[in-house]
Amino acid sequence: MPLQEAVDHVEEQLINMAMDQYKSLKLAAKVLEVSQPTMSRKYKKLRKKLKRHAFHQ
Repeated sequence: MPLQEAVDHVEEQLINMAMDQYKSLKLAAKVLEVSQPTMSRKYKKLRKKLKRHAFHQ
């Protein structure tokens, strides 16, 4: 697995875990030590990817 793909996968897992636990972009961003706009952008991208994946199944 290419390094960037592995990093993306771990990032997605961390974002999902933080959102499952805190149910808030603001709190998840704080825990993951990223800005709220960064968290929002990454979470939106992740949700779009998950929808695309679910659509193709």
